[in-house]
Amino acid sequence: MKFKNILSVLFSLVSFSLAYGQSLSTLRMNKSQFVEGERAVLLASLNSSPQNADEEYFMLGSLNTNQLKLTRISDTEAASVTVPLALGTYSWEVKTYKQSKSLAKQIEADLLMAEVDIQKVSRLLSSETDPNKISDLTTALQNLNDRKVNLKTQLSQGRTLIEAKSISFQVVSQYKRLHRTTNALTLSTNMTNDTFVSGEQGTLSVAIDEGNLGGSGLEAEISATLGGTSVWPVKVSEWLYQSEINSAQLGAGSHAYVATLYTRDKASASSIRDAIVKGGNRKVQTEILKNSTLNSRLILYYEKEIADLVMILDSFYGVLDQLKTLVETKSLTLTVVNPPPVSISVTNLEVEEGVATPKSYSIKLNNEPTGDVTVVVSSALSDVVLSADPVLKRKPKRAPLTLTFTTQNWTTPQNVYVEVPDNSVVDGERYTTITHMVSGGGYDNVSVPNVALKITDPIVQKNVICAPGFVSMYSYETASYQVVLSHQPSEDTVISIGTGWNGTHFVLNGGWPGGGTALTFTTYDWNVPQTVYISTDDYMDPDWYFFDHSVYGDTSFIPCSVTVYLSM
Repeated sequence: MKFKNILSVLFSLVSFSLAYGQSLSTLRMNKSQFVEGERAVLLASLNSSPQNADEEYFMLGSLNTNQLKLTRISDTEAASVTVPLALGTYSWEVKTYKQSKSLAKQIEADLLMAEVDIQKVSRLLSSETDPNKISDLTTALQNLNDRKVNLKTQLSQGRTLIEAKSISFQVVSQYKRLHRTTNALTLSTNMTNDTFVSGEQGTLSVAIDEGNLGGSGLEAEISATLGGTSVWPVKVSEWLYQSEINSAQLGAGSHAYVATLYTRDKASASSIRDAIVKGGNRKVQTEILKNSTLNSRLILYYEKEIADLVMILDSFYGVLDQLKTLVETKSLTLTVVNPPPVSISVTNLEVEEGVATPKSYSIKLNNEPTGDVTVVVSSALSDVVLSADPVLKRKPKRAPLTLTFTTQNWTTPQNVYVEVPDNSVVDGERYTTITHMVSGGGYDNVSVPNVALKITDPIVQKNVICAPGFVSMYSYETASYQVVLSHQPSEDTVISIGTGWNGTHFVLNGGWPGGGTALTFTTYDWNVPQTVYISTDDYMDPDWYFFDHSVYGDTSFIPCSVTVYLSM
């Protein structure tokens, strides 16, 4: 007897399954433990489906014996969100039934239609004064309620209990979530001193230091305001958010960007988001079914299912928001200044001598002039060519460039093209300044920034020259070729010559067979050709042979190669 009681207790505490050797359902929660006032997301999943296509599994839930509505969010999963929980131990039980899919849908649709009819008759009854009509409406209402009871009985009798399963969880005392400063946030912009000229666009980055979040297994979320108005930073990566700043919309002055960092338990949030995706997909599918039928009972059935899905999805989002813990708030002051009367697109420019395509920058007026405005652009160096036309015509003498803005074209920026011809002198980097003098149209005495111009020598290709590059010889004779550098090296440079993998019997400049040779060029004799003499010390097969040349010292030189054809 005692043994039977023990089995009975185990049977009721764990689960029972009829006609199945393995568990049919899996129960899980978004967290293993909850605190007072939190809402729990309870998820029940089916591990299999009935073999009969017209049959389905149906799940009913209860929490501490109180009925708890389960909303199906996919073909194999249902969910429930509890009310805010009080302290204590909770037992969540799910019973799985098998039922006829088509019959259950028909009965549930009839139940919904009966509910609609009951509401209609109740409204009529509440406003009726004729005793005979009141009697008829009362009888009709009773019949409808009887029909509702009968339909519920049919639905219940058509279900076969397959499995009952439960899990328990604890609700512990509420703890206070503190706003703690952790220095996890770094706010920055891509503008100097976080200052925008009105009209400029920039990027504000909110970087999160994962190591300063105060825990592991967390995900971050950023909310932000700019000038007191909510903005929505874009999540670029797990620990980086960015906001695009349009200074024209802000106006001149100081504007506070305030970012607030929240964290959530990543695993818990992930399970809820997964449920949101499933529920959202099912809602779309159900809406398609509703729109594809003209059956009023089925339309009611689908509308009820859609309403249940909307309610559970709203609850999911509420719990997701409940999981947030405030970590840190940080602000950054953005400054927007009005543009100067005249602005230029760059203040630094680098030009290489002799380049056919000139560099350019633009000049723009920011205020409407009262008349023509002239901008005289000039350089202290006479070989700097300034033009408003990218197709430059060279002149022996370079004159300043004059640009004219009128009351008609003042809104259009004008370009200044800058070119420096090659002076055939290695003079290294040179620096000069391009200046701007403005006059007329109410722009007298307006200051315009200079452009710092850096001029570099032409980039030349330095080569090791081998002449000739092809040598034909007999095995019993001596041949030769010469090596020279195309430009002066920056240091003494050695050209090491190898005879290739198959040229082991070649002798270069009287050296060891297959050992190659080396030529040294100094900064003084780099332009004097040096001769490489080729002979053999033994029989070699007639063939093509390839001599390689390696550079040591000034390695900016491109080595040459020599092909040797050896005849009998």
